[in-house]
Amino acid sequence: MRNLILILLICFGCELDCFGQVVWGSEAASANPMKPLGTNYTPDFTAISGTGNWSDAGTWGGATPTDNSRVEIPSGATVIVDGEIPEAIKSIVLKGTLKFANSINTKLRVEYLHSMASGTLEIGTPTAPIADGVTAEITFPDLGGSTTDFWGYVPGMVLMGPVTMHGQAKTTWTTLGTNAVKGTNTLTLGTEPTGWKVGDKLVVAATTPQNMTSDDVATIESISGTSVTLTSPLTYDHQPPTQAPDLKVHVANYTRNIKISSENTSVSAKRRGHIMYMHNLNVVMKFVECENLGRTDKRVRVNDFTGWGLDLYEGQTRAPNFSPPLGSNTNPRGRYSVHFHRGGVNPALTPAHVEGVTVFDDPGWGFVNHSSRVDFVKNATYGVVGGAFNTEAGDETGSFVENIALRTVNPDDPFQDVRLPEATVDDREGGMDFAFQGDAFWFHSWGVTIEGNVAAGTSGHSYVFWPEGLFELGLGRREGTPAYHISDPAMRALVEGTTSKESGLPWTFDCWMIPAKPFKNNTAYTANKGISSYYSHTRFLAIDDEEVGVNNKVPQAYRDMLDINIDRSIIWNIRITGMEFFYNSHVTVTNSEVYGYGSPSTSRGIDADHFHNLDNWLFNNITIKGFNNSNVALSVPMNANSVIVENSTFDNTHTDIKIRESNFRYGLEPDEQDRVIGQIQRNLMLKNLTFTNPDRNIVMAANFDMNHELQDGVTFTGDAKNLYYFLIKENITLDYGPFDNMKLYFDEQAPDFIPINDTNYFRLDDDEGTPDPEWQVPGAFRNKTNLELRALGQTNGASFGGEILPSTAVDHPTIVGGKVGADMILHINTHEASPLFSIYPNPTIESFKINTSLRAYTVRILSLTGQSMDIDLTDDRIITHHLPAGIYLVQIIDEESNQIFTTKLVKN
Repeated sequence: MRNLILILLICFGCELDCFGQVVWGSEAASANPMKPLGTNYTPDFTAISGTGNWSDAGTWGGATPTDNSRVEIPSGATVIVDGEIPEAIKSIVLKGTLKFANSINTKLRVEYLHSMASGTLEIGTPTAPIADGVTAEITFPDLGGSTTDFWGYVPGMVLMGPVTMHGQAKTTWTTLGTNAVKGTNTLTLGTEPTGWKVGDKLVVAATTPQNMTSDDVATIESISGTSVTLTSPLTYDHQPPTQAPDLKVHVANYTRNIKISSENTSVSAKRRGHIMYMHNLNVVMKFVECENLGRTDKRVRVNDFTGWGLDLYEGQTRAPNFSPPLGSNTNPRGRYSVHFHRGGVNPALTPAHVEGVTVFDDPGWGFVNHSSRVDFVKNATYGVVGGAFNTEAGDETGSFVENIALRTVNPDDPFQDVRLPEATVDDREGGMDFAFQGDAFWFHSWGVTIEGNVAAGTSGHSYVFWPEGLFELGLGRREGTPAYHISDPAMRALVEGTTSKESGLPWTFDCWMIPAKPFKNNTAYTANKGISSYYSHTRFLAIDDEEVGVNNKVPQAYRDMLDINIDRSIIWNIRITGMEFFYNSHVTVTNSEVYGYGSPSTSRGIDADHFHNLDNWLFNNITIKGFNNSNVALSVPMNANSVIVENSTFDNTHTDIKIRESNFRYGLEPDEQDRVIGQIQRNLMLKNLTFTNPDRNIVMAANFDMNHELQDGVTFTGDAKNLYYFLIKENITLDYGPFDNMKLYFDEQAPDFIPINDTNYFRLDDDEGTPDPEWQVPGAFRNKTNLELRALGQTNGASFGGEILPSTAVDHPTIVGGKVGADMILHINTHEASPLFSIYPNPTIESFKINTSLRAYTVRILSLTGQSMDIDLTDDRIITHHLPAGIYLVQIIDEESNQIFTTKLVKN
């Protein structure tokens, strides 16, 4: 994956479009949207003041614009496109108003349209949309471009002033009411759509297992209610797995009566148009069809700049001033179908609104929010190669609601072999070049609401989060703003104006610490991956160091309030992984379904056992079915201090839940790694679970190789385990079916088991393939049984998993690799406190107080295994800083009645 210290600082071309604010070389020095017009720009035709029709010579002072002419509409002038204008216009500079008549067919062919902040583009209004039965079109012809267009604005339009586009309202997508089969030319819809017409272009979503292009593009021949007849029969079946017949298949409509398109559709020639709203949120774009737009090609790397590594943590500023070498710039970023560029993220701003818009065929990205505030609602994409719906920099706000992305496919299929470089999501991070694998929804920001979306036919990720702020030339790395990104005042107060206790530096609000907005009711199917999250609320990239001038560690109280809630997700027809998490903390997955029917033997349902998934995890009311052969339905986090899986259903014939050993803990340097002995504990509870197949419900998979295992089964030799990983304490509780709060042990916790021997005590060095002394388990721990390790006299926990397998532990037919202790532990959910007794704060770090009306009482703290913990009372506070993180029971015994009252305590 990535090196924590080496961060690549990139000249981000999309950021350099802004009026030459950064000066560092030749053509690039004066880059701005006026540059393509030439150094001595003079229009050939200028509209006169007042209002006039395009085809009226009087509007232009005597003659109408001709082919290849340069046109300017000055402030105070309004020009109405009053028909299908035959001339191909070279450029339009819009300072006044350009309107399209709304009751007749209109068309304007212009290679480059640029509006200044005062310039208004109007194609229909809310009260007078483009009328039913007529069309309004903008087409970008290929007129040779401009020799002064270093940044590649032409063809296309860059709009900095107000924009209103209103076509006829139309249902963007619905579901099939009856499954469709190959050869039929009739669809039965689940609901009656609005505005669908004869001749409309439809796409029926792909459902053939592992075939992301098994959709059908069709044309409506006739329609009545929910019955649609097509002009030709379907090529594929469109139906869910027979084992899950209630899953829905989607149909989207891509035809609108406002259409923006390119005449030259060649990707290699780079002559396709694009739409950029620059520094502009004054945009309402409704029911518009965008076809063959975008020319950034995500099948190849962008080459607008060449980035090189700068060590952010070795005295570099966050926005260094340097002159990077230019690339050939034949494939610049930022030229997408619908692109909002740095419009502002302040929640006080009125968001731009994009609704019912379709993007059909884009080699790069479809809809893009770059450091802006935009609501994308009920839009549709088809045939996007890189990323269909995107946030780009990490600080974005707004929403993505009820959008649909069909066939987001990179034809090169980067995931065809997970060992190839481009199968790694950050393979192009050196150029800040992301969302290239065919990603339906790519999010650099958790600061946007994501609800009710659909992704089907995806060669990459259906939904992927990479919430690390981008590096941008002259701006440094994008960061959050507490006033903009933290809505809870109490939470915001924890970080505003704070400095670090360790370094004394002001706190930096990196994008991965932006509190997550809702993610719910989203669907993914026929994809390589469903939901993937990297570095969300991570500890991995946090540094507090005065020497390197970095403090991006949030206060613990702030971290405790974070939660990523993935709610009501439905995922099926997956080739690799339904959900996967890397370097995440504070994650909740609720009310979600993942189906593996038809998936290959290497696929996984929910893969959460990455070594740096930390803190609190909850899986509640999840259903995972159909992961058979050698599949794993759920792999739980191995190093989080609290993991709960509850109220969930598993129906899989191979492995329902895989549990690996704890093996790593953040924040430990090699010389202090022995702190894990007896001080760190994973608490894992499996509660109220239903298993359909009574075999391999739980597989305990202890691995005593010092090297980590990369996800998807590929082994690599980086990121060794903690040297004392085998001594990290395990507390695994079963409370379902035959188990009433029983403790689960690894078989390898047997008294005579030897965890560390002469073949597994070191990590292989990445380069030489020889043992590195820095990564060797000390000799005192080698070739010793668990009993002998315990006899070393170390702190509690000096044996694998922190405890010896008791002699009363027994095998169970549903469990592989582990045994169940016959000793019962206290049921923490039935021991609730009396109103006479409460504790605060809870959770706590250092200490807590007891609030009680009892006159005389005794206090004790118990671990979940019933072990009594030491208590230190100072100034009426009970000290807890010495306790390992985890869940405890606090009891007070009323000395008058001898009653015992119990409550839970969470120690962070």
